Amino acid sequence: MVQTNPRWKDVYTKLWIFNLTSYDRLVYYDADHLVLRSVDSIWEAENSWPESGLAALGSGDGGHVEDSDYFLAGFFIAIPKKEIMEGLLAEKDYDPVFPEQNLMNKYSSRDGPRPWAPLDPIIHEKCWQGWVERRLAELFYERLGRMERYWLAKELNGTIPTPDPYG
Repeated sequence: MVQTNPRWKDVYTKLWIFNLTSYDRLVYYDADHLVLRSVDSIWEAENSWPESGLAALGSGDGGHVEDSDYFLAGFFIAIPKKEIMEGLLAEKDYDPVFPEQNLMNKYSSRDGPRPWAPLDPIIHEKCWQGWVERRLAELFYERLGRMERYWLAKELNGTIPTPDPYG
């Protein structure tokens, strides 16, 4: 059994996307995404119908990272299939540092029978990295600050409980 930090327990809920079989394809976004314009073009992007059922963005330091063996699980295209969900639930012995991300990477290993398909990283930027356009980074931090001030005010006013980061 894989041991993981209890504070990560909810990240596995994103795997449920593979159980939504009434849809042909779905796009998953983590909550920290800042969407600035229509993302409709993702449906026509290269690899948007991944044979393995999963298309994602490789990890890296900017630029096109198609050769990456490891993908980020904060944004991906999924083709929901019962057998993918069952396979993910049956997967064992993966590194729990980034629980669902490492589980998905083990299941969809680039050199395995179900390799994930790469998406173009132009659709995803890490606003805290140096290569990102300054205007975009400033917008990201302005919105992040606004969100943090909102939740801090609610917490200080006692209208929301302070979450326990360990469970």
